[in-house]
Amino acid sequence: VSGLVLATADGAKARAIVADLQRAALARLETEATLGKEAIAKGGDQVMERHIIDVWGKWYVDALRTTAEIEVGGSSAQTRATIDAAVKAVDERAKSLARGLTAE
Repeated sequence: VSGLVLATADGAKARAIVADLQRAALARLETEATLGKEAIAKGGDQVMERHIIDVWGKWYVDALRTTAEIEVGGSSAQTRATIDAAVKAVDERAKSLARGLTAE
């Protein structure tokens, strides 16, 4: 995201940034879950692999929350709702993926 976009972001731009960040978060979480399953299958520590997903989930949730500062003049209700929905989706997916990491 360029400095110009951040300095002039309207609601639509802010929501597009939130959507991009949500997509990146979900992709990262899926990747980490796959890597975690592979590690556990090779004898890796299930607790550590769950922790990795938890940490990534928290990082992205925190990053999504900071997007409330992007929209010039403050976030509109629509942008806040988009952020809240993205936070919920990422948090729930991270928790689901972490629970799914089991030794099979």
